[in-house]
Amino acid sequence: MSACIDDKKRSLTESAIHAKVDSIVGAKMDEVSRQSMEDLDKRMTIEVKAKADSIVAARTGKRDTMKKTQQAESKQIMPPNFFHNKK
Repeated sequence: MSACIDDKKRSLTESAIHAKVDSIVGAKMDEVSRQSMEDLDKRMTIEVKAKADSIVAARTGKRDTMKKTQQAESKQIMPPNFFHNKK
């Protein structure tokens, strides 16, 4: 008999369900947005430098040396386990 009473207390209205979902999703979206901005900042410092160096090398005629430098740097952009370490 007490099980029936507990079920009635636990049932939520549609608006209460939406409010809970919005609360959970809002918190997760903030976390994802913060993490994506951190990742963007890290990648921008690496990738923009490589692009700028590439443009400068093309203008000055140092393409061969630049190609080797870019290959070495490209290995540092995304480590193989990049997505596995995210929490």
